[in-house]
Amino acid sequence: MIEFEAVYYDGRTSARKPVRVRVYTLVIQIVGEGLRLDVPLGKVQVDPPVGGTRRSLHLPDGAQLQTDDHAAVETLFPRAHVLEGWVHGLEQRWPYALAGVAFVAAFAWWSVVDGLPRAAKIAAGFVPATVEAKLGEQTLSFFEGKVCRPSALSAARQQALQQRFAGLTAGLSDGYSYRLLPRNCRGVGANAFALPGGAIVMTD
Repeated sequence: MIEFEAVYYDGRTSARKPVRVRVYTLVIQIVGEGLRLDVPLGKVQVDPPVGGTRRSLHLPDGAQLQTDDHAAVETLFPRAHVLEGWVHGLEQRWPYALAGVAFVAAFAWWSVVDGLPRAAKIAAGFVPATVEAKLGEQTLSFFEGKVCRPSALSAARQQALQQRFAGLTAGLSDGYSYRLLPRNCRGVGANAFALPGGAIVMTD
């Protein structure tokens, strides 16, 4: 037999009455001053737990029982869904849940700002230079076949730019063979972008 204290509301007035609840197999017996009810257990509905608040049991005639004895209610009405129990656990331990959310947010921010660039840099170190160069050539071939053609700059201007570019890259020792490729690309305008393998495309 399960037995616990509760408060009874008749559903018609706001009057509250302390009662003793006893459960005999399939019947709930409610006993209080001037009150004795026998209610089939199958007709009683229980609200989901919300934090540490009282549990509410709804009787078929509109009356209601409220109790602080969570253990007794859990024994009578085991949770049908694991998720419900998990949510209730978070409600009971909201500081830990809040800390968990903050940790996840901080980790996501770090991943975007620092983690992903670091991972990309490490991964790039494992790509052979020959593979990068081949990829760069294929990308350039695609652009030249679709949107780019030789630069409209004068030969003298291109030569001056090549000399300046050579001076900027002469001191680099990262293993790349840097090349400046002047091009006139439709719809791009004056800009520059790098290709894998060290090619720098400079658009008019």
